[in-house]
Amino acid sequence: MPNTLLTRIAARLSAPDDPPDSALLGRFAADRDADAFALLVARHGPMVLGVCRRVLGNAPDADDAFQAAFLVLVRRAGDVQRQDRLTGWLYGVAYRTAVEARRLRARRVSRETPTGEVPEMPVEAAAQDVELPAVVERELAALPAHYRLAVALCDLHGHPRADAAVALGIPEGTLSSRLNAGRKLLAARLARCGYGLAAVGAVGGSASAVPGPLVDAAVRTATEPVSTTIASITEGVLHTMSAKRKLLGWAVAGLIAAGAVGATAVFAGGTTAPRPDSGKLIAKKANENKDDAGAKKVADAPPVVVKTVPAAGSENVDPGLKEVSVTFSKAMTDGSWTWATDTGRGAALPSGDNKPAFDKDKKTCALAVNLEPDTTYAVWLNGGKFMSFVDADGTPSLPYLLVFRTGKAK
Repeated sequence: MPNTLLTRIAARLSAPDDPPDSALLGRFAADRDADAFALLVARHGPMVLGVCRRVLGNAPDADDAFQAAFLVLVRRAGDVQRQDRLTGWLYGVAYRTAVEARRLRARRVSRETPTGEVPEMPVEAAAQDVELPAVVERELAALPAHYRLAVALCDLHGHPRADAAVALGIPEGTLSSRLNAGRKLLAARLARCGYGLAAVGAVGGSASAVPGPLVDAAVRTATEPVSTTIASITEGVLHTMSAKRKLLGWAVAGLIAAGAVGATAVFAGGTTAPRPDSGKLIAKKANENKDDAGAKKVADAPPVVVKTVPAAGSENVDPGLKEVSVTFSKAMTDGSWTWATDTGRGAALPSGDNKPAFDKDKKTCALAVNLEPDTTYAVWLNGGKFMSFVDADGTPSLPYLLVFRTGKAK
């Protein structure tokens, strides 16, 4: 981007009459106003880039996801129903593009790199350094949007409460209440992953400026072709957004047919049952509009760990146990696995002479071990830069930390 454009953007951002997001978005949606779009990129770029970097780690991949997020905005600017809530909308899009970029990267690596050997996590790439940002972002994404945005803007991006309240269009007192509640919810989620709330501060900080060339590249997405990688990320996100919109449409149609009683039961958590035929109406509507995206929604979900032996968190595990196993929610690619020791939480998992192997249904992978008594072990099943547990489509499983402790020698 020419320096004159960057200077003009910076000047307009600091101007007292700087137009709000709603005005800029309206101008871009109506007239494809390039200056309005450039202001939006400059204003929201640090937040979007921060999300992408925490999820992906790798700078080139994060840059691609950053550009894809704004390309989604280019394609869907007219669909943002509440233009004064662009901050929250873009945050969600940024997370989706980063996850999609990670999925495509894992698929690419699984095709290009032999994965028959067990990877070992280097000491300098321990989970505390590599996995933590992605874990924080993942758990943050699971919070209700109003809590997620309060924590993200204040704790991850370093905005003062007053500025964050303005960005979200709410009173500062409301922002403070949401921030406190969001921190509590996030602390509980992080604790289940073995982290404390301090992890947020460890990966956050003041919002850093987006490099000029990257701002330039994002602005050009509004008028110029993009790379195949960025296009693929964007199409994947748009496909997901369209599928969710159709599913919501089916649900709304069913609720309308079921009547107000059914709607109360669903949205308010009531105990009144919907009309007996409401399920048939929803199914009928779904069948009328079903396409491949809807039909494959469950099958396309990333695999997750559903069982481990020993169970995570187990105490007094028999040190004579000769095999540790993990079972996934769907069939996985044979010969592809990640058992990465987390040296920050436990001892290295001493494997036996045999490599890990899947059973016949390819859902359960077992690793021969030689355990020591009275020892805590911790191992990531997909974690950090190692994401080799993938399904038949190359989609990596969600990271899972298995921690257990053996009993004393008998």
